[in-house]
Amino acid sequence: MGVGDQDGAMQTTTAQLVRQQIGAIVVGSPGIYVANVGLLMGKGWNAVMHHLRALEANGTIAMEKINGKICLFDATAGRIQQKTGTSLLRDATNRAIARYVLQNPGRTQATVSRAVGITAVAAHRRLVQLAEAGLVQRAAVGRVCFIFPEDQMTPAFTEAGLASAPDLRLKSPAAQPLAVSAVSAVSAESILAY
Repeated sequence: MGVGDQDGAMQTTTAQLVRQQIGAIVVGSPGIYVANVGLLMGKGWNAVMHHLRALEANGTIAMEKINGKICLFDATAGRIQQKTGTSLLRDATNRAIARYVLQNPGRTQATVSRAVGITAVAAHRRLVQLAEAGLVQRAAVGRVCFIFPEDQMTPAFTEAGLASAPDLRLKSPAAQPLAVSAVSAVSAESILAY
């Protein structure tokens, strides 16, 4: 075995060690950002991304862009969708939306946006992300979209460590009575009957 062969074997072993460390970090902190992995390991963005691409190619790690940041998940766990929901709930606005929907199922998308204090466009974008993660269900009746919590929402709150978090504080105190009166004529049963 020549000197060049030993260097190649050593590089492979070092790469395997780095990838094992990254895998352990991701398993321990599902949804962790790539930048945070680099900070924990003392490695730069490019070095971490090099190893992540190799781990993603062999099916060990799944990368998903959430709110403009690349989040990492254990692809072998088989629950990437739920973990994506957990990552989405890190954001305070997404948490407020999810909590409002959980406490007030069947409200319209417009009501949710007013209650949380964000624009209708921002609410739509965030509700689509929550629906793709399996946390909410969007039911359109004509041009009106009603929002219902999915069964996965409560476990996602628990996994994110938010089960004991304080109740939703609405940004506009007048928003809740308005939200209730806006849909008082429409019951959840009549919505689901469509």
